[in-house]
Amino acid sequence: MTYTYDAFNRTIRVEQTDGGVVQHGYDPEGLRSRLDTNGSVSYFVHDGWHVVNELDETERVQASYVRGHEWLTQLDDQGDVAYYVNNIHGDVTHHTGQEGKILNAYTYDAFGNTLSAREQRVNPFRYAGEMQDALTGHYYLRARFYNPLIARFT
Repeated sequence: MTYTYDAFNRTIRVEQTDGGVVQHGYDPEGLRSRLDTNGSVSYFVHDGWHVVNELDETERVQASYVRGHEWLTQLDDQGDVAYYVNNIHGDVTHHTGQEGKILNAYTYDAFGNTLSAREQRVNPFRYAGEMQDALTGHYYLRARFYNPLIARFT
């Protein structure tokens, strides 16, 4: 992978060897507000440090998130609610529907690599409750990104 950084040492572009490209944009507070994955653009609205809305390229809300101490709920663009289940480390281990049916289930190793994932619903929050980029597998930690494959920050 090839990384490009801005003047504030924030990752603004990641090029994969297979040709995939991820680009990041940041708001005045330094939080990621834009994600472009191979031309598919998402925008993020924050409340403090945490994402509360995810918008598509037309700025239509795709998902809303409610957080307490950990992630609590996700409301998608169809009005369907799902609930987060976290372990003591803050990892998202399950995503359940309104009736308690398990929609997603995850396990991780000590470095954040996904050991198993079963998904029926799109969910960007994974290891330590952090947002994971689908293309690169990196976790967005606000000040920098973490690559679990090499257990290093990028």
